[in-house]
Amino acid sequence: MLWKDGSTSWEALKDLKESFPVQVAEFAISRGIQDEPAFTWWVKETLSKKNWIVKAMKMHYAWKTHKFGIQLPKSIK
Repeated sequence: MLWKDGSTSWEALKDLKESFPVQVAEFAISRGIQDEPAFTWWVKETLSKKNWIVKAMKMHYAWKTHKFGIQLPKSIK
């Protein structure tokens, strides 16, 4: 895993699939490893649900207006 600060580390595939399912599925397709046993059972299903997953995350963000009693900003202003 390459992090934003430039550092690298090894992460468990199960953790990445849980946190970033769409990105991991797209990575598997781009590398041609979608037919490997670790990927074959969930890549196709995840990519077919991609639009639903993204929409659900956007809705979750839109519903969250306060955190710890403080109103969250929805724009840069």
